[in-house]
Amino acid sequence: MARIPFTIDTTGTEFTAMRGSIRCEPPHLVIEYETTDDFTGSRHTSAPREVRVPIGDVASVHCARSWRGARLTVRTTSGRPLGGLPTARPAEVTLRFHRKDRDRVAQFAAEVRRACRGP
Repeated sequence: MARIPFTIDTTGTEFTAMRGSIRCEPPHLVIEYETTDDFTGSRHTSAPREVRVPIGDVASVHCARSWRGARLTVRTTSGRPLGGLPTARPAEVTLRFHRKDRDRVAQFAAEVRRACRGP
């Protein structure tokens, strides 16, 4: 499955931005990201990081579409699988996608839900 680029809604501070991509590589949901810290006025970008969430640990995937873009919320059964992501909640992450990717995100969410149910 192709990668879909995103930004993250909540990083815990207004001076930090997060960009990356998400894809499904069964048996994992793979989130690659990097953060940019602009606290001092000099932009510092972290090294790329990757979080692999086992499909079995995904509790739900929800896609909300609007005219501005799409939001994908992934909830896990525990906070451990999302431990590396700077999120507002330990077991949930909401990613924001560009308007042109709305249909791809909705299709991605449906495919992840099917993968969670199994064959």
